[in-house]
Amino acid sequence: MQGKAKYLMLFWGALFVLAACASLQQQVTVATGESETVVTMEADNFKFKPNNIKTYQGNIIVFKISNVSENNHNFTIKDPDDKMLQSVDLPSKATVEVKIMFPKPGKYNYDCDKPFHSSLGMKGQVEVAKKEGT
Repeated sequence: MQGKAKYLMLFWGALFVLAACASLQQQVTVATGESETVVTMEADNFKFKPNNIKTYQGNIIVFKISNVSENNHNFTIKDPDDKMLQSVDLPSKATVEVKIMFPKPGKYNYDCDKPFHSSLGMKGQVEVAKKEGT
């Protein structure tokens, strides 16, 4: 029993370290003057790349998401009020397009809804800024 507890503590310690390493990448700004832009994204084991995107109110992003891993993943995005906008499956070694309009300023969080994936870093955000003059 004592050996089992030791391995369990090591597992949770490693999980904690991995989760701590999951941070936002450098922000990528898209769609500054256009109303619709394509963002090419990779879904891999426990990460989206890019995972920190900035756009402007009223813009549309077409996410072209390539799952480069051997595992199935998911892309779920929520508005600033935590209401789900869209959730799509990302089959292994496949590319899926997801079109999202960003009607109001705020942070739109996205993640993989598979167990433990978001807690291990498979998440990101789209920061939507208010357009000047609106």
